[in-house]
Amino acid sequence: MNVPLKHILAPVDMSDPSARALRYASAWALATGARLSVLLAEEYELPPYLSPKVQAEVHAIMESERRYAKERLEAFSLPLVDPAVRPRFYVERGYAADRILAAARRLGADALVMGTHGRSGLRRLLVGSVTENVARRAPVPVLTVRAVESEAGVGGRSPWKLRRILVPVDPRFGPVRPALRLAVGLARDFAASLTVLDCFEPQAFALVDDEVGRAEERQRFFDRLPRDLRSPPFHLVQRGGDPGELVVREASSLAADLVVVDGAGALDAAAARILRFAPCPVLLVPGPARRPSRKRPAVRAGGVS
Repeated sequence: MNVPLKHILAPVDMSDPSARALRYASAWALATGARLSVLLAEEYELPPYLSPKVQAEVHAIMESERRYAKERLEAFSLPLVDPAVRPRFYVERGYAADRILAAARRLGADALVMGTHGRSGLRRLLVGSVTENVARRAPVPVLTVRAVESEAGVGGRSPWKLRRILVPVDPRFGPVRPALRLAVGLARDFAASLTVLDCFEPQAFALVDDEVGRAEERQRFFDRLPRDLRSPPFHLVQRGGDPGELVVREASSLAADLVVVDGAGALDAAAARILRFAPCPVLLVPGPARRPSRKRPAVRAGGVS
């Protein structure tokens, strides 16, 4: 990548979805030589209607669990992580999203890897809303791994087979976003193919329906890129429609192994849909503050492919 990845933080709740995410974190650390930290952010909220006696009993159970939390975390994590990675383990108490973000800052993490829709007994730590909360607020990229994804080819003791990457962009919000630059770096690191999905508003896309228009729009896209990306190793696809639906559909069509999404640009409103429905892991990349939107330049009647 353009900035070396040195430290990955993997928050877990010891559920099956977080186990799957930890396998991805281990494979990513193994491929890049990054350090891996595993975090358990314990959070308990008792319903107010419980009697004092029941609350006391539950508190006693939770206190007993806290004393052995780190041992349980290690027992859960070590079978999922390649021995060469040698992870470090941390336990935090409090609201999960806040503790994860605080730990990322304190430990100097360059990226986070999280499972979605994780539940485990009294814990409800990494439900989708918490993962999305962290992904939108984190100052570093967040790789999200859905519970329904296949584990084939991904594991702590095997390399991450990252072969096809999809990155959506929308030039109405300025030049190339950080997500595109990061995706280009990942494609180079993993020798993966990269497809860039240039998202149009439906009205603008409807004006483009022949070879002249297609060529002009492609040239406008490349003209907006920094010089070091103007001869990029990627395939450009231009589509019109709702960006969330476009990304999910294109990821399925490509059989993508990863979608890299700009979390602060044109796709911000669609990020939740992409995180929930993309058929592969999603890497949400923080970017600069949103700029005022601009309409695309007027296009001649032409086509986009």
